[in-house]
Amino acid sequence: MAGNGARATVGGTAPERAAGRSRRRHWGRWLVVIAAIVLVVAVAIVGAVGWVASERAIHPAPNTYPWSLADYPNLKAEPVTFRSSTGVTIAGR
Repeated sequence: MAGNGARATVGGTAPERAAGRSRRRHWGRWLVVIAAIVLVVAVAIVGAVGWVASERAIHPAPNTYPWSLADYPNLKAEPVTFRSSTGVTIAGR
């Protein structure tokens, strides 16, 4: 080929090579955008789970029992007084 003046090219003509680079850049941009979106969604999910967990830890649900005060109709209040370990008198009814 060297004798007829034609130039050998590897990978096609210059416009074909330029189009290939442009296509790779295009896919590269999409890959970066998709990676950024996945990262933002992952951070949002972790944040939401942490938010809900912290709310439940700070404000737990009140305890419920299978019995209530109505189960003891003969229970009467009476005055109670006792001294604490610090010497304070505690009174109640």
